[in-house]
Amino acid sequence: MFGRRVLQAVVGVGLALASLVGTGTAASASPPSFSVRFVHGGGSGALGAAGTGSIAWFNRSVTATNVKVYVHALECGQLFAYAYVGSTIVATAITREYCAPADRGEWYSSHDLILDASDTVGGISRVDFIIRDQEHDGETTVSCYRSRSVCG
Repeated sequence: MFGRRVLQAVVGVGLALASLVGTGTAASASPPSFSVRFVHGGGSGALGAAGTGSIAWFNRSVTATNVKVYVHALECGQLFAYAYVGSTIVATAITREYCAPADRGEWYSSHDLILDASDTVGGISRVDFIIRDQEHDGETTVSCYRSRSVCG
């Protein structure tokens, strides 16, 4: 008899928790992707370099997947990622340097960028993605915040 009542109580609590989970709302949506571009001539010229990818936000880490880097013809470029807790950089990841052929600009697929801050207190609050145009010594940064739904 006692065992049956305990089982009924456990089932009841389980059903109540399941209904709460189903009606809960998600916290602020973290941005699912990033895009950063460096344009020659202070923004009025040709596209010199670009980076794109998907972002997976975890408690103390962020992973950029499907990372692609574009480089203008006869130029070299590289993508950097810096993870922050508050204003402190806690993790970095970098693609290799890509150089395009003389006759065309080119998109390159890169490895995933894994930003692991598991040894720090607090979760990653911001990731800066920086595309660097090596030939023109220029770069552009886009900041992605966990608390916002888009990067910018």
